[in-house]
Amino acid sequence: MPTLLRDKHFVLERYAEPAFIRLARTAEQVRTHNQVVSSLQACGVALQATELSALGILIDWRLSPAVHTGAALAQSIVADVEAFAAPFARSAVLLLAAAPVWSSTKLRVFEDEDAAIAHVCE
Repeated sequence: MPTLLRDKHFVLERYAEPAFIRLARTAEQVRTHNQVVSSLQACGVALQATELSALGILIDWRLSPAVHTGAALAQSIVADVEAFAAPFARSAVLLLAAAPVWSSTKLRVFEDEDAAIAHVCE
């Protein structure tokens, strides 16, 4: 699994067998919306040569700390991540426990890693 990008907020990896992309949050606190935008733009650059519509993406949010700067920032982060995941064939978010912020999104929410991987690799 080559790591395509690692920064303060995200680790982007491409798995070959089964084939999928993992976008994992680090434990670093996000303080501003621009931090997420910059990180996701860098992830987009790292995936430029990848046919996204043929792959699933697993968004691993298990290490993400709670956003302490307010609900508006949390919602904007979710919206940005959803937009990033939109071109992929299938998408899932992996959480330690169900979180309301993700409950109404287009991403399917999982607490079990094996089930999440099976979903994005269908």
